[in-house]
This record gives sequence, structure tokens and C-alpha cells, in this order.
Amino acid sequence: KRYNSDVTKEPAIYFFGLGQNNYIARLFARRLRTAGFNAYVPGPRDIVPRSEPGDIAIFISNSGGRPQIIKKIQKAKEEGCYTVFLTGDENSPSAKLSDLTVEIYSKTTSSHTVDIMGKDDFSVKERHLKRSFEIACMLYFEGLSVAIMKSLGITEKGLKHVVKEWEINTKDSVITGSVAAICALTW
Repeated sequence: KRYNSDVTKEPAIYFFGLGQNNYIARLFARRLRTAGFNAYVPGPRDIVPRSEPGDIAIFISNSGGRPQIIKKIQKAKEEGCYTVFLTGDENSPSAKLSDLTVEIYSKTTSSHTVDIMGKDDFSVKERHLKRSFEIACMLYFEGLSVAIMKSLGITEKGLKHVVKEWEINTKDSVITGSVAAICALTW
């Protein structure tokens, strides 16, 4: 079974998204890690292994027009990664660069920033389109999680969760944080 295999020989899976899409990427990467996959969401405070040819890079963007995402797709392709792009616009520049494009939601917005609290018609419409895309991505990834777990014979109880006593909380953060760090370093 894949779950018990030596994942050090498996391709790594990298996720990229800006704003709310980064949180969606982190959620799915966490699901994959608990099932035994090498899944990462590189960020400014994260230490992740460098990608290698054959790794998979998954990008999430509603419009597909953000220069940051386009540059990351280009860099992933230069490094030999297979690129997957989840978008609301299959004709976007990012979609055209990617090896595989998955259109998640048919209505899209080209607006990259939306006034979250704005009550004007434009803000409400754009916010609705962005949130619809984000929710559709979460549902897509949740469906993939279930399909992967089922195909590998993994149940919720069989997932690799952090031992409850090692979780960091505000009361015991110094002690449990130190224990978790030591365990991570020696693991």
C-alpha cells in the first residue's frame, strides 16, 4: 500500500496560492501529509526541500492573471516539475503555461483585491465570485482527499496525526513546543 511505502522515493507535491487560496493549499497539503505523502506549501517562514525534476507543483488562482503565480509556474517548469493549475479561467496566462488545468468554477473575476467590507454592488459581486471559487476548491480537494484515502484503504483513524500531548497550546507552549521541536529534529 502507498500509505506504508517509503515516501522518500515518491515525488514531492508543492502547493501555491495567494491570499485565501494559500489557506486552501495548506489544508489539502496537510491532508496529504497525514496520509503519508510529501506535500508542502512553501512560504516565507517555511523550510521545505528544494523541488526536483518529476515533482508536482499545484497552483490555485481564480483569475490566473497574477504575475506572482505566473512566475512561480514558470520557475516550477524550469525545475522540471509537472504543473497543475486550478482556476476559474481556463484561458488565463497561467492556465496556458500549465501541464494540466482544472477549471473549478466557471464564473471568474479579474479583480485581485476586493473590499471585504464594501457594500457597493461591485465589491459584493466580486467578493461573491472569489468566495465561490474558494469554496469550490475546498470541496474539490476534500473530494480528492476522500478518494485518495479510499483507494489506499486509509480510514480517518489510520491517519498520521500528531500525538495530542505534543500539540502546542497557549498554556504549555514552552514545554510542549520544545518537546515537539526536539522530536521533529530527531525524527
